[in-house]
Amino acid sequence: CRGVRWIWQQDQQIADPTPLTSRFSRIRVLAAAFDHFVAVYDGGKRSLVLRGIPETRVTVIYNGVADHAARRPPGWLRRELGLPDAALVGITVGSLIPRKRMAFQVEAVSGVRSSGECFHLVIAGDGPERDSLKAYAHGQGVADRVHFLGLRNDVRDLLAESDVLLHTSAAETCTYAVSEAMAAGIPAVVTEAGAAREQILDGQTGYVVAADDRSGFRGRLLQLLRDPGLRKRMGEAARPRWHERYRVEEAARRYHRLYRTLAAGAAAGAS
Repeated sequence: CRGVRWIWQQDQQIADPTPLTSRFSRIRVLAAAFDHFVAVYDGGKRSLVLRGIPETRVTVIYNGVADHAARRPPGWLRRELGLPDAALVGITVGSLIPRKRMAFQVEAVSGVRSSGECFHLVIAGDGPERDSLKAYAHGQGVADRVHFLGLRNDVRDLLAESDVLLHTSAAETCTYAVSEAMAAGIPAVVTEAGAAREQILDGQTGYVVAADDRSGFRGRLLQLLRDPGLRKRMGEAARPRWHERYRVEEAARRYHRLYRTLAAGAAAGAS
């Protein structure tokens, strides 16, 4: 195995260390076993370096997503759900688990409804919180505005039918759903976690609000819903950012370059 090089890939959010964990952590132990580390967002690299991994042994490669052309005629989702053509549709994608904080979004729908907007939220995903979220939507008076679609294999088509992405997870890395929304050319309103401020250019391709800022989240969402020109401008700005940073082809190119570099070093060391 002298010619083997081992790479550890960060696939969950890594918090910045405390003074104690900057000196004593499992990641520092990993450094003895792995030759290189891949972080999927810039903040992840910073956290690894703060935990004692040499910066020269960490490469940032953003999670990449492929492009997608809508396969159905426009308006199919509103017809499927029985919504008026003028209804505004928000989408959220993810497992229905506590970390995703879907109740945060249901609460936002309630606030938007009280403001008089015809807004519907579609939830693509399933999980143990499904029944409790349905009950919460009923208690908030928005059971008719929140649509639980369950597990879907056509999320990219759903994104193409949506006006805005909502994302409120408590912890993330470089979120695939956000990048897919960028590729679909729609803006996003997200709470701050992981790579949120790296993926979303706040005020340009969407909005990023503090993790527990419910009023701020609702306000930014309303701002987008009430201004179709703003939604269009932000969506048009989001797609080029995806193309530059978050395409799967770009991620593959960076992995290929990293593997070739490490393999060349391994071959030199083994000779």
